[in-house]
Amino acid sequence: MHRCPAFAATGPIDSRFETDDFTQAAVQERRMRAAHSHFGATLLSILGGLLFVHTIKAAHRGLRR
Repeated sequence: MHRCPAFAATGPIDSRFETDDFTQAAVQERRMRAAHSHFGATLLSILGGLLFVHTIKAAHRGLRR
């Protein structure tokens, strides 16, 4: 089963680093990057699907004439 990279960043942090500001900032940045990459991949698949459907419709229109 596929898991989003954002889930990997939400795992437990070692208790020694829970209060470390640098570690918290790194985890937060990783979560934001994962969310942005997930959004980009989703947007690209939607646009690719729309382009595919448009291409099929155009080809079908060309065959009917």
